[in-house]
Amino acid sequence: MTWNADDDDGQIKLGRLEPGDVFHAASPGGTPLICLVLSVNDIEIRARHITSQHALTFTRDTGEQIVAEGEIGSVIKSVEPLPAEHHATLLAFERKYRLGEGEDRFQLTTAERKTVRFLAQHYGYGGDILRIWEIPA
Repeated sequence: MTWNADDDDGQIKLGRLEPGDVFHAASPGGTPLICLVLSVNDIEIRARHITSQHALTFTRDTGEQIVAEGEIGSVIKSVEPLPAEHHATLLAFERKYRLGEGEDRFQLTTAERKTVRFLAQHYGYGGDILRIWEIPA
């Protein structure tokens, strides 16, 4: 389920998000953001960017980030469900970052590297995300 502002069923796709789901958003500069859904109501989707741990709020009808007036926010680009293996790896990855489990939290495990490679292909990041994580293509 790829979110696209031109989709007639975009609201339906955003409406399927539930706490624990993972989605892809893009910052105004195009930086990919993998986010974990924390809560959903009729108006907004509250999420956390997995690596930075920043809390983000998006509108449920457009997928645009709710920001202060005059600011440009991120936009949800895809809500397509991930395979269970990669979803579980991202949940463990998010937990590792959230709990701040030592300096080794910045070292990717084999499973995390595999998931980052999958995300690069799945969401069409190309080499950008691989370079961010210093993973050879």
